Amino acid sequence: MTMRLRRALRSPRHLVWRANDSARRRARRPWSYLYPRLLTQRALLASLGARDVDRLWVDLAAQPFFISSAERANVAARFLADYPESRAEITRAADAVVRHQFDLLGSGPQQLGTPLPWHTDFKTGRRWPLAYCSDIDYNELDRPTDVKVPWELSRCQHFTRLGQAYWLTGDERYAAEFVAETTDWIAANPLSYGVNWACVMDVALRAVSWIWGFYFFAESAACRDPAFRRGFLRALFFHG
Repeated sequence: MTMRLRRALRSPRHLVWRANDSARRRARRPWSYLYPRLLTQRALLASLGARDVDRLWVDLAAQPFFISSAERANVAARFLADYPESRAEITRAADAVVRHQFDLLGSGPQQLGTPLPWHTDFKTGRRWPLAYCSDIDYNELDRPTDVKVPWELSRCQHFTRLGQAYWLTGDERYAAEFVAETTDWIAANPLSYGVNWACVMDVALRAVSWIWGFYFFAESAACRDPAFRRGFLRALFFHG
């Protein structure tokens, strides 16, 4: 507080910026309540010009991306021909994810259990509240906590390993883990609530991971449930 006060006194412009930023954040707060209620399945389909969620899923999966489900067999075969030793390494890493064993920010392999601690710094046991993201003071410079731990987990960058293992083996366990994690994350992190919505960069990185996951698993049996497809695409829309 002392540092902030000194900075404000030295720079009136900074004080005005902070006031405007605070006003913008307050203005967005009601929208975080309304938006999920306005974005119904019908509204989502209408905005994307689709007749039903299954058609939308298939159409999105067919759009150009770095990988294509239609090329899965050929890509996997070429990859294994060039890097045969990589299969064991990739499946080993994916199996650790299925077991919920993660090495985050130098923690070493840690068993995080089920459900995953999306809001917790497991190194210190600090759990951030499910409050409006702008109201959460996550810096905590006077404590040994590190908000980057739950942020790192919620970036979901391990989805690429799950996807690679699925393409190389066809094992539905990896697709099922993708479905289970995204479903749990959506339930545990309502739009704009919780520490995982507090940093725009992390929201963007998570969106990238989810998009990769979508293209890896779009044709998997685990992703065929219309309820999952609807919930996943709706949540991905929030990230955009």
